[in-house]
Amino acid sequence: MSRSDTPPGLAELRRRIDRIDRSMIRLLAARQRSVRRIAEAKRRLDHIVDPAREAEVMANVVRSAMAFGADPSVASAVWRVLLECSVKQQIQSLRPPIDERQEPTGRTST
Repeated sequence: MSRSDTPPGLAELRRRIDRIDRSMIRLLAARQRSVRRIAEAKRRLDHIVDPAREAEVMANVVRSAMAFGADPSVASAVWRVLLECSVKQQIQSLRPPIDERQEPTGRTST
């Protein structure tokens, strides 16, 4: 289909999707900032993953999806990826910088 064959209104609908995507990215950035703060709060814990919290988040996602008319399976799939990435981000943010990691001999890298 060429641009001249584009159905009426399609371009505006695509611009609307683009605006929604930008809004979602802004929210994603805010979520990632919160994930970094959560990682700092977990620094003294011996674990990052909290299965009970993840189950709570997923239940909230399904309820919210249903309330807003979104497909719960799509929302759940997106949030599973978000949670996986959040755990990775927390682990990464809690790792000491490379120059502070211990070498096998017990000496600090320089």
